Amino acid sequence: MNRDSEASGKNGVFHLGDLQSGFNSNGTETIYIEFEPAFKKQLFAELLRISRTVTNLSEELGVKFTKLWDQLTRCPFSLSTLKKISKKLVENGLLDYSLNNLEKRIFYMKSAGSKSEKLFHPRFPINFLTKEGMRFISHIYHDGGIGKGNKQPSYVNYSEEECSEFLRDSQILFGENNRHLTKNRDGTYSVVLPTIIGEIMISLGYTPGDKTKNNSKTFEFLNKIDDLILVSEFLAKAFNDDGYVSKRGVGIQLSSLS
Repeated sequence: MNRDSEASGKNGVFHLGDLQSGFNSNGTETIYIEFEPAFKKQLFAELLRISRTVTNLSEELGVKFTKLWDQLTRCPFSLSTLKKISKKLVENGLLDYSLNNLEKRIFYMKSAGSKSEKLFHPRFPINFLTKEGMRFISHIYHDGGIGKGNKQPSYVNYSEEECSEFLRDSQILFGENNRHLTKNRDGTYSVVLPTIIGEIMISLGYTPGDKTKNNSKTFEFLNKIDDLILVSEFLAKAFNDDGYVSKRGVGIQLSSLS
């Protein structure tokens, strides 16, 4: 998989423009975005007012005619196409169509595949500098993770309360999803989130896969937080997941962190 630029959102606040276009091995894009029908028709009308025809627009954007026509009329936009459309509209003075404005109008987002679960009304800009953000990140780096292949964030814990909180925090942070808790045979509870949330976390800088092998680095903004409440939220969840108390002392095992 290739990405079109380095991860952004380094200040802990993540915008649609920070999301990077991913591609599968066959060249298919991995991120798709859809708007309500009325707004999409409005977007189409503004583009035709500028370019006159879809053929002209296709040439100006460097997007194949059939692909562009499908995305303008019946399919979600790929992230790369939407970025090109936004840039063209803004360059023609239509600032209401900047990515920072479009992100507030998204109906749903999804990863590639007809069965991919949708994230409805994503909460851009996504602010990780919140209690929910600190708890979510801490869980991901400890008893959670993101799969290298499916890129789905997951979390496992013996505490039903911790797993419920993880799911609830994901919905507050990212938007509406239909995932739920699963009770496993070993007595643990688990949550697996939609792939599109994994795409966001990877664009933020998370390295998917086995944490003990890839030694994924933590996000830069975590080192700059001076809010003690946010720091305490992160550390509390880290201790709940990987902390220990022994005769020799109290600590947190951080073998997955660099």
